[in-house]
Amino acid sequence: MKKIAVVIVTYNRKEELRRCLHALFQQEYLPTAIYIVDNNSSDGTGLMLKDEALLEHQQIKLYYINTGKNLGGAGGFHLGVKTAHEAELYDAYLLMDDDGQPDQGEIKEMVPFLGRYDFINAFVVDINDETKTSFRLSVEVGNDRRKTEALQNEEGLILDYANPFNGTMISKKLVGQIGYSKAEMFIYGDEVEYLNRAKKYGFQPVTTIKSIHRHPQSKVKVNYQKIGFMKVPYMLTNNPLMLYCARRNEIYNIHTLRGALKAILRDIVMLYHYNKKSKELRNVMLSAIWAGLRRDFTGHLKYVK
Repeated sequence: MKKIAVVIVTYNRKEELRRCLHALFQQEYLPTAIYIVDNNSSDGTGLMLKDEALLEHQQIKLYYINTGKNLGGAGGFHLGVKTAHEAELYDAYLLMDDDGQPDQGEIKEMVPFLGRYDFINAFVVDINDETKTSFRLSVEVGNDRRKTEALQNEEGLILDYANPFNGTMISKKLVGQIGYSKAEMFIYGDEVEYLNRAKKYGFQPVTTIKSIHRHPQSKVKVNYQKIGFMKVPYMLTNNPLMLYCARRNEIYNIHTLRGALKAILRDIVMLYHYNKKSKELRNVMLSAIWAGLRRDFTGHLKYVK
């Protein structure tokens, strides 16, 4: 029997964390351990876990780690997987955010593929509308669940596709070879970097349709700007931290000419809109682009509250 350690990163979402834990307690294939990495929440998360005895389970060992400061999602997953991996007790690690809700059969449907694959994702559907996926597979498919499911092979797998770190199972072997998520990326893009690194080392990501992970769709609206024959997707935000990390990390993650072209066009469109909307946000974006080009991962700290 494979031993699975779940790693959950949480920050000021105790209600969602409670729901996530109860869903894990109801798994048909129980994990061996759950590591809760709390990015120093101020909403009473630690107290809730203690008062409701959520760290006590007859069959699952639970560990609560308060980081003492906000490490972001990237830092949280780095610490959680590192702690579990160094225990040398588990065959694989299942990663998820606190606002995810694994279906009862999530782990059971993933475990049979361990050994053949080392980067296995659950099928991530919108927690509020299960006819839709939480993340787009492509512009053509969009968030249509049926169109996405139609891409599965005879084993119920979509090859070369994953939505890390949302119901994402990575093997002990993979972690031993490629290491941990890039903690200094803080938020946004660390999952892309880890996925690209896994592929570089020869690990093929797969998504298993029968393993369901519910997760909210992004609240950030995707806009499109037509440039010639192309529709360039872009997103605007008033949050300097989100904007800085997203743009810096995307620039850092560029590894193909096509990726570079997409990033350049997106930056041009976004700078155009920010120049009209907010000179301050325009400057945040410019500094993020420069930081990405220089591989500088310190600039976001001034935006962390």
